[in-house]
Amino acid sequence: MRHRGGEPVTWHHHEAGTGVDEWGDPVGATFTDTVVEKVAVAKTSVQEPRDGGGFRLVEETTLYFSPALIVGPQDQFTVRGERYEVEGASELDAWRNPFNGTVPGSEVKVRRVSG
Repeated sequence: MRHRGGEPVTWHHHEAGTGVDEWGDPVGATFTDTVVEKVAVAKTSVQEPRDGGGFRLVEETTLYFSPALIVGPQDQFTVRGERYEVEGASELDAWRNPFNGTVPGSEVKVRRVSG
């Protein structure tokens, strides 16, 4: 069951490039965009400098998917008009019920740095 009161987010799924450049960096990587409906969104923290000397803002948000969505570490999400990068990402993001083994959903942490 999806989160009935959830909201749509855009998943930018990273697809590896076709080769490497002269420095060994991947080239030709692309993103495939998919809108995922009824996602629960929870802003977990916002950090900004307290000394007034900088303009850096770090926002961390958690996305809850049901059914489970397993993402890669280079994937990105657009949430409420802002683009976030995935923090970590692995098969461990899926919730597993210890009593019956079902996987009802997953939790993905995303982060955005500006400034």
